[in-house]
Amino acid sequence: METPLSSSVKQVAIVGTGVIGSGWAALFLAKGYDVVAYVRSERSEKTFREGLALAHNNLIARGLAKESDDLTKIRSVYNLAECVGKADFVQESVIEDLTTKQAVVREIDEFAPEHAIIASSSSFLPLLLVAARARRHPNRIMTAHPTLPQWDAFCEVYAPTPELTARLAELYEGGLGMDVVEMKRQHWGHVLNALYLSLSSMSQVLVQTGVADSPSIEVAMRHLGRLLIAADKFGEGSVAILGGGSKEATLQLMTHIVTGAPMAISTCMVARVLPGFLARPYVRFLQFLWSPVGLFRGLVYKVSAWASKPMFASLDTSPEHMKEFQAGVLRRMCAVEKIA
Repeated sequence: METPLSSSVKQVAIVGTGVIGSGWAALFLAKGYDVVAYVRSERSEKTFREGLALAHNNLIARGLAKESDDLTKIRSVYNLAECVGKADFVQESVIEDLTTKQAVVREIDEFAPEHAIIASSSSFLPLLLVAARARRHPNRIMTAHPTLPQWDAFCEVYAPTPELTARLAELYEGGLGMDVVEMKRQHWGHVLNALYLSLSSMSQVLVQTGVADSPSIEVAMRHLGRLLIAADKFGEGSVAILGGGSKEATLQLMTHIVTGAPMAISTCMVARVLPGFLARPYVRFLQFLWSPVGLFRGLVYKVSAWASKPMFASLDTSPEHMKEFQAGVLRRMCAVEKIA
């Protein structure tokens, strides 16, 4: 049985010392690892040290580091080969430029010991692209994308095999105390940034199309965030809050949203281009035109039930559990509102 990475890794090399890299360095140090960082110049070292101090202060505030942690234990070197030459683990966090990242990862693979694992903090680039130019041991290159280590304890990981993914997850979960998502497939933006991009893109659409201004979008997003925090679990929260504790009611709501979408979207388009006295009769015509969609409601319900099965299948929707879950949601919402 292989030794868990959280205990077998001793020396960690940090390559890429910006906001994310300095956060990683501070966190690995706080958790007892020997850390060495690659910096390109005295100027970049100064910037790294400043970022490192800020990251360390954040970790102290979150109870993840001590004021007594000696940041000078993190060595800075100007040579990449020296940085990774004795490392057990390399955390790469250079800029999200494909050519740059591939070149840096290729060099790390050339200079790092054969046993060392290389984890890329790539925000959007899939692993296959990141490792495409590595020659020696491309299968030891993996994805380990955080939010920001100094701000949040989250990391999503992906490796060439499920076994390697699980080993990598153990390091971040057991060694660094993070919540870890083990990805089963590669995806542009992974999980977190794919979700974030959807929200960010739609907020821009709403502003650019004149639906609401930026401050109003911020208000809506703030309350969405509060609900997500209070619910804690998206699937269970959807049933408990939106469906009133009923999975059936939640699926019915989803069905009505989907079958109503063609008419609703068409109406919004009409409202943008026609004055009210013309829009109203045209909308009535559209409603007649789209009315056959209602005939497919049963089919849409079945598709919705199938699509949501992975999320809803294991939920306990008993009245007792839903009542207890809703009480927990209310407690968290009250706490969030007090903080806000």
